[in-house]
Amino acid sequence: MTLKRTRGSLMASNSVLDVLKAMKKASAREIAARMEIDLTDAIAMLNEQKELGAAEFRDGGWSLPGYRKPKTLNITAKPLPVAPVLRPKKVVPQEKEEKTDKTVKTAALISTIAAHGEQSVESLAQKHGVAVTGIASALECAVGQGALQRNIREGRFRYGLPAERLLESSPDPVTDAEVPACESRGIITQPVEGFPSFTEGRPDDLIIPSPVEVARMIRKAKQHLRELEQIRTLLMTVRKYRKTLCRLTDLKREG
Repeated sequence: MTLKRTRGSLMASNSVLDVLKAMKKASAREIAARMEIDLTDAIAMLNEQKELGAAEFRDGGWSLPGYRKPKTLNITAKPLPVAPVLRPKKVVPQEKEEKTDKTVKTAALISTIAAHGEQSVESLAQKHGVAVTGIASALECAVGQGALQRNIREGRFRYGLPAERLLESSPDPVTDAEVPACESRGIITQPVEGFPSFTEGRPDDLIIPSPVEVARMIRKAKQHLRELEQIRTLLMTVRKYRKTLCRLTDLKREG
């Protein structure tokens, strides 16, 4: 009787170990269901194997000694980097320079020098609102033609009218009374009278001028304005160099 019980216990233990080997880790209820035995018998078998060191109870389940449940790696997919959105760069317009490389006519430079006296290249460029390179060629041309004279003042080049041109502009001595009273009135009245009149009466009816006629009148008026500007510049020059002209005239008479 004892031998049968031992054999039955050995077979049961082998079957329990086989179940644990197959299931890796399971509860007593799962083992009893797998072996199709009562839960109490399954628990008794498991405790017996535990005492023998053939099974162990850990973390709420039965397993063979040394069994560890493999850890599951929680691999989370990292989001792919979002590609940067390429936006077109805004083209910022560069600020225009105040002084551009536009050129100035020689006549305008001569008028400025006649009105203000000797000038340096920088002062002329500043008065006309251009860069130095815009008037350099015009000054060289004027000096080459004899219209201007280049002098050195305090180590710097200055441009002025030559003495011969000053004598030609006014050969006779000029007094204070002659400039405003005689010359200016006689010269100014002539171009002013030539201005076109837009208020002249018509003999019969009103005739509206054509755009071409108005454009011609505008050009004529601009021409008279330029003549008046030249006259004003010459008068300013005469008044500025009045004493010099008188001295040159006296020296010419004495010689």
